[in-house]
Amino acid sequence: MLSAVEVQTVFNVMNMLEKIFERLASVQTLAFASQSLSGSKMDWNCTGEGETEVVRAGNLLTFRDRFRLDTGRVCRDEKQWRLFSDGLEFFHYRNQVFERIFTFRECGGGIEAEQPYACMPDDYFGELFSDGTSVTLTIKIVGTRKNEVIRYVYR
Repeated sequence: MLSAVEVQTVFNVMNMLEKIFERLASVQTLAFASQSLSGSKMDWNCTGEGETEVVRAGNLLTFRDRFRLDTGRVCRDEKQWRLFSDGLEFFHYRNQVFERIFTFRECGGGIEAEQPYACMPDDYFGELFSDGTSVTLTIKIVGTRKNEVIRYVYR
């Protein structure tokens, strides 16, 4: 049986995840930034802005992102967010299916992916942050050729 403190902790974590989920449900725009860090061979240094169409079905949000990079390239991307009793799952549309990438949980006062996503030879690490008006999804990619940080700021 959980103690009162443990019950309150679980409630606060879910409350935080529920607030982020509700904020994600009202997203309309996004700002994108990618940065190649020391040792990267990718040169992923660009920014962009665009719009996000959100479709909600209960505890499932589908994002359809469309944004233009500062290089002029137009990008389209689809993602899903699924709120469960034990976390917030993030899916990315690739290979004709939504693939689960991260399960976000509270960790040390923040929201982090429970474990890295492996896409050999790279590992992806995820973090979520909300200031109440926006939600920032940060993905760090580390591998033999990659050392990247990608940020989506949803408003």
